[in-house]
Amino acid sequence: MMYTSSSNRKIKIFLALILAACLAFPGCRREYVSPKGYLVRNIIDGDTVELSNGRRVRYIGVDTPETMKKVAGKWLYDPEPFAAEAKKLNRSLVGGKRVSLEFGSRKEDKYGRWLAYVETDGKMANEELLREGYAVLVVYPPNDKYLEDLVEAQEEAKMARRGVWKDLKTISAGEAGANIGRVVTVRGKVNEIVSSGNTVYIDLAERGVSVVVYGPNLRFFQGSLRGYEKKVLEITGKIKDIKGPSLVVYHPTQVRIASE
Repeated sequence: MMYTSSSNRKIKIFLALILAACLAFPGCRREYVSPKGYLVRNIIDGDTVELSNGRRVRYIGVDTPETMKKVAGKWLYDPEPFAAEAKKLNRSLVGGKRVSLEFGSRKEDKYGRWLAYVETDGKMANEELLREGYAVLVVYPPNDKYLEDLVEAQEEAKMARRGVWKDLKTISAGEAGANIGRVVTVRGKVNEIVSSGNTVYIDLAERGVSVVVYGPNLRFFQGSLRGYEKKVLEITGKIKDIKGPSLVVYHPTQVRIASE
């Protein structure tokens, strides 16, 4: 088929209109990477920032203490321990700076936030938050490209007892409810390992906390979960309120077999 010069002009105008329409919507821009990086306009909390283009970015692989809590459908300022320190560190790392983003295999979460590794001044903010002890490792495959680096950074913080690791408490399962939002070590004897669909529960003899390993994370354990049965474990992580006190196990470094 031959195109006249008039047809070519119409095609160019049509493509230009499509591009303009696309740029008007954030979701259409998500593959766009600025050659000069993205400018961080606002620090939301320790692991989330807002860019000058209006998009929010959630850091991959880390979970910092929350600053807000939802009560009766309303968000209230109710910071967890070390929330202010995590936000301050995040601001010092990226606040007002241009950052490079490396998106994960999954580029957005259910809230429409970009999921990315955030780098500036030769440092990855995700890794630095872990290294300084103001974040804990969370892993949501397939977004696990830099898992080894993040694990190493967290282990360094634990060894040096920085941030959330400074005064790490060891509690029983029954004390979990009084420690919602805190990073603790839960010590208890395993009654049994229970599978339900694609989720595994580490059922402790003493009730009080639900210990969960989600399906995508099971590959990190390489079948070792069954070896925990009837053992006394020390499981470290943040106690969350997921229909009751819950402790999600993302990686084997959270679990240690203890002597009775």
